[in-house]
Amino acid sequence: MSRRVVVTGMGAISPIGNDVPTMWKNMVDGVCGIETITAFDTSDLKVHIAGTVKDFDPTQYIEKKEVRKLDPYTQYAIAAAQQAVDDSGIIGKIDENRFGVYIGAGIGGLQTFVKNTVGMENGGPRKVSPFFIPMMIGNIATGNVAIRFNAKGVSLSVMSACATGTNSISASKECPNPIHNPIHAMNSMSPKPSPAFPVTFLNRSAHTSKNTPINKAPAM
Repeated sequence: MSRRVVVTGMGAISPIGNDVPTMWKNMVDGVCGIETITAFDTSDLKVHIAGTVKDFDPTQYIEKKEVRKLDPYTQYAIAAAQQAVDDSGIIGKIDENRFGVYIGAGIGGLQTFVKNTVGMENGGPRKVSPFFIPMMIGNIATGNVAIRFNAKGVSLSVMSACATGTNSISASKECPNPIHNPIHAMNSMSPKPSPAFPVTFLNRSAHTSKNTPINKAPAM
């Protein structure tokens, strides 16, 4: 018998909403998340617009003292996963040993990586955070979400560029004897001022030189 994937809960942290109802309403209303960048100076760049997460408060989901230990990429994953789990109502109704976590990400904690690399270059070892590796590695979001919900089943991280979301769903579907696998597919950039943001943006800006946010574009 072929397996089926059933979506029992959803969560979202996105440029058009930090929860599913808001994101869906903005999608239906034709709201675009692409806006002029204000997080850093783009005067030397060809592109000045991007889709960034806005008005995100990680303390809604994570203790304040723990926030600084997590790259924004992990903060987003925890927030969206919490929403999805709450939406599903699955906690307390599933065998923890068959509760798995699959999270797909384009790279991982890139902001943390660049910040600490620059710190090492400019200030030496003392400028490298003791949390550098556990904040940066690509599977840390999966690990944090699994720990949060005491998921003891198969937990993996999928990284396959733009195919990550699809591959995450496919990989979890083939998991041995899964009952439930919360899947969080993401590839996001944070609006927080950070040396990593311009670096990652430079790569993406090579794809286009368009600079008019759709929300402000003239009618065709």
